[in-house]
Amino acid sequence: MWTAFRAWWETPAVVGTLTLCVGLALVWLVATFVHRRLLASGSAHMALVMRKAVSYVGVALVLLQTAHNLQIDLSAVVATAGVATVAVGFAAQTSLSNLIAGLFLLFDRPFRVGDIVELEGRQGVVLEISLMSTLVRTFDNVLVRWPNEVVLKATILNYSRFGVRRVDVKVGVAYGTDLARARAVLTAALQDVPYVLLEPGLEVITVGLLDSAVGLEVRAWVARTDFLDGRTAVVETIHTALGEAGIEIPFPQVTVWHGARPAGEEGHSPTGP
Repeated sequence: MWTAFRAWWETPAVVGTLTLCVGLALVWLVATFVHRRLLASGSAHMALVMRKAVSYVGVALVLLQTAHNLQIDLSAVVATAGVATVAVGFAAQTSLSNLIAGLFLLFDRPFRVGDIVELEGRQGVVLEISLMSTLVRTFDNVLVRWPNEVVLKATILNYSRFGVRRVDVKVGVAYGTDLARARAVLTAALQDVPYVLLEPGLEVITVGLLDSAVGLEVRAWVARTDFLDGRTAVVETIHTALGEAGIEIPFPQVTVWHGARPAGEEGHSPTGP
């Protein structure tokens, strides 16, 4: 009986099946271990890339060894696969494009898992970068799936790559305002905002003559993680500082003449000559 059991145990079918099952289990364990170790080190993107790399390479090796144990002639399989690849390639050009684009995205890394990005006018957090698509959760909690081919060709805005961001706020002051004083008031007030960084420096510049005001622009730098709170604080500080300094923030006004102009207004136009 032992001889019969041993002969059955050593048959190609049994050895091949065991190789496949045990090999796939080991690949899963190794890929999971690598993913968790890299994730613990704080590199979510590299954890994703290495998990996929270990999985794909491991599965390929297991399948090759299984075919060898089953005594499958791989040369015939390769020849058949070559013909099939040509046929499938024409039928699945989009899928192949997404696959190649996915590899570029994983290793070129224009963004990583957890980054805040903007694609085709939509902003969100990158949840996953697979070989076929990229998953992004928008700020209104909608899951968007972009094919990798589209992502690779799109203009990508990555708001998480650098540690600081600039807050740009435009404000208008009334004509006749002492502009040097207005800039000094804003500079002094914004330097006391805890979110505003001293380096890079704060700027308050004059940007143009508008219809109803002289345009000023505030450029303040804040930490990336404090961007929303920092922008809110900058806008509120601008409003409060100008009000306390008695500097008017005018709103657009339009003068409409109906009939004859009042005496003394001939030859003058509120919009120019």
